[in-house]
Amino acid sequence: METAAHILERAYDLGAGRHLAIGLSETVVEATDALDRDGQQERATRLREEIVRSAHCFIGLGDQLPEHEVAYGHAIVAPSLNLLIDAWRITDDPLLEKEIAERLPWLPAFSGRQPHIRLHGVGIRHWDGFWFGRGRLFGDLRLRHAQHRR
Repeated sequence: METAAHILERAYDLGAGRHLAIGLSETVVEATDALDRDGQQERATRLREEIVRSAHCFIGLGDQLPEHEVAYGHAIVAPSLNLLIDAWRITDDPLLEKEIAERLPWLPAFSGRQPHIRLHGVGIRHWDGFWFGRGRLFGDLRLRHAQHRR
């Protein structure tokens, strides 16, 4: 537990709270629960405060989410929602509840019509060469698991 807590604390020291990493807030919640069981309530509280601080950082950006690998992808929207949900569970802050409700409709944006029946209506997709191509086109997304199922 000591190593895990140290890694998370160092990650926040290096700016992890300003990055939407898949699974980060959920990992921190699990770690804080373990720290509580281990009698390290102060350390757990500090990490929970990092989750809340990070949530407010992204609330401040509104709908202007930062670009990561691509300009707009489920890998940005889903972690932002998870972060807000985890922060709300920690604080029960009505502002967080409002912000979660505002962002939930963003998820269906990844469930568009696709040219193949296996790709139609699936919300979590992975990008292909069109995202990284010369023209940086949006769309023509493929499922990660479908790409490997031939």
